[in-house]
Amino acid sequence: MGANDLSIQYSKSGPALVVEVFVEKVIADWWVRHTVDQQTIQSWQGRTDDPQADVAPVNVATLTSGSSLNWLILLYGPNGDMTVAVTINVRQGGELLGSKSTDVPLTAKKATQESGTISLNAK
Repeated sequence: MGANDLSIQYSKSGPALVVEVFVEKVIADWWVRHTVDQQTIQSWQGRTDDPQADVAPVNVATLTSGSSLNWLILLYGPNGDMTVAVTINVRQGGELLGSKSTDVPLTAKKATQESGTISLNAK
């Protein structure tokens, strides 16, 4: 597993998984892709400065053996260098199943990306 990867156990008969994206202090674009064996099944995207919630609701009925959720965040550096916190949470029915936080150094006026994979195991 990579530094930003996460493994969770979810209930196959439960409500949707919700992938939450939190980015501290800066504007970012984000994407979440549900893949099975490198093939995209469904995808979600958003931007942290719009009025929409930064979440990807994943219907558990679509998850099969080999499913994973890949996430990517493109962060835009402000006028000066800084470090920001990026957090990915996975919830099911309000219960936190897993979380991954990382501090990302940003260079002034440059874009930086962070990505990871959420491995899925049905209970």
